[in-house]
Amino acid sequence: MKIILAGLFLFSVLGSIPGSDRYGLAGGYSVLWLLMMYLVGAYLKLHGYPHLKNVVYLGIYFLASLANLLISDSLSWVKVRFLHGDDKLFLGVVIAYTNPLLVLEVVCLFIWLLRFPIKSLWLQKSLLSLSPLAPIFYKPTLSSTPSSRELIHG
Repeated sequence: MKIILAGLFLFSVLGSIPGSDRYGLAGGYSVLWLLMMYLVGAYLKLHGYPHLKNVVYLGIYFLASLANLLISDSLSWVKVRFLHGDDKLFLGVVIAYTNPLLVLEVVCLFIWLLRFPIKSLWLQKSLLSLSPLAPIFYKPTLSSTPSSRELIHG
């Protein structure tokens, strides 16, 4: 647990500093970040998660989303007020996959969805038949690093 938290701190907090990609995370589009998220999921599967009410997980999700939005708005205000930049929202940090609040949002939403009761037998069978297609979504992540791009595309 301590190793996973240390890795999340290193990669998520220190890796989301704007203008620096010291760990080669490419905003979360790297194999290293995929591995980190896999370790978080494997830990949750092996050791479980705190059994709180579903409302608590949704509450944490919405509070983290609100905090993300407020941080983005505050950074945009500082950018316009003091750095004389444009008035666009400062979303680069907020929507990066390595953002610590976004990781918290994803974990809470993941746990909430795990505990969400699916009573429809048809929906259960549909989800089970479609779940093997999930690795398709990792192809852009895997093909974004130069070494894996060479392996995949030749």
